[in-house]
Amino acid sequence: GVGQDDLVCYERKLDELVPGCSGQGGSGTDYCCNRPSDWLRYIGDDLGESFYGLCEGHCRRDSDCKGDLNCFKRSDESDLVPGCDGEGYGRKNYCGLPGGTVSPTISPTQFLMPSEIVGTDGSPSDLYPL
Repeated sequence: GVGQDDLVCYERKLDELVPGCSGQGGSGTDYCCNRPSDWLRYIGDDLGESFYGLCEGHCRRDSDCKGDLNCFKRSDESDLVPGCDGEGYGRKNYCGLPGGTVSPTISPTQFLMPSEIVGTDGSPSDLYPL
């Protein structure tokens, strides 16, 4: 079965899809879902060298992470970790992909009105015909 540690609260601003779920749900309603594999997960402090896997923490140095993963030191819980999603626990540090890019945030992308999409010369963009 699914244990409490396997669930996360997926916070939605509007109608974002919830990982592992189907259907629309209520606009802006948060839902519990199975923890995605790339979700930050605090598993404890000082658990040893090469102990923490991708998106796990609280690491203190790169050698705490398995393989080539790096320990990303966070000054704020909203600091992103390359290869991972979610906010994690407080200002804990997590192992992430070396030189990687951060996963997209769960916040929705800004929606542009057709009048805001223009080409470099100020005319409507060819990419987004009006």
